[in-house]
Amino acid sequence: MDIKSAINVRHSRRAYDGKGLALEDAVKLHDLVAEYSKVPGVDIRFITNNGDAFNGITKSYGVFTGVNDYFLLIRNEDNPKSSIKLGYYGELLILRCTEMGLNTCWVGGTYSEKDFVVSLGENQVVECAITVGHSPKRHTISESLIHMVYHPRTKKVSEMYTSEAESVPDWFLSGMAAVQRAPSQYNRQPAHFVYHKDGTVSVQTGDIENVYLLGIDIGIAKLHFEIGSGRKFSSDTKVSSDL
Repeated sequence: MDIKSAINVRHSRRAYDGKGLALEDAVKLHDLVAEYSKVPGVDIRFITNNGDAFNGITKSYGVFTGVNDYFLLIRNEDNPKSSIKLGYYGELLILRCTEMGLNTCWVGGTYSEKDFVVSLGENQVVECAITVGHSPKRHTISESLIHMVYHPRTKKVSEMYTSEAESVPDWFLSGMAAVQRAPSQYNRQPAHFVYHKDGTVSVQTGDIENVYLLGIDIGIAKLHFEIGSGRKFSSDTKVSSDL
């Protein structure tokens, strides 16, 4: 499986088997976290053998079970733009996990921070978490209900972009098809892409109250667009038409 295929295969799971990851997988994930955390503004921690933060029905609308391992995405309160990078690299980590046959779930605020075994520096906060592990083949009743409530409708590709040109190239549509598959908080899909006459692409956002979780969603959408289109963003909000 390549990373493009992982976009179509991956879906959120909240039920896990409670067992630790294989040593080989844990080592690989530690290496990926170390690599991504070298990027300025990106601080990801890999926590193993401690699922206490996700225990208890009152701590999550999703009722997580069997969580043993997870990632924490750390934001510096002085750098709000880092949320976009955290979303980008957090989703990249999720897709790599998918390639490895692991299940994952983005988790925003539905946990107990006091139970995290993590040392934070001054002005650092836990932006969100990503659970990782092996899930049962069948979705639990709780997982199915959550999906019905929070994912009643996915936007059409045509609703997710506007174009200044009369037509858009195939690479742009391939990118938007990948964006359609991008996870977002409550499936709001807030990222709106614009194809400009000069062949560049920019991202606009809707009016969402939590600017930080919005940044996470934009970062995720950016990564999906890059993978689907084969184009790289040259800044936080614009992608060049050059490969």
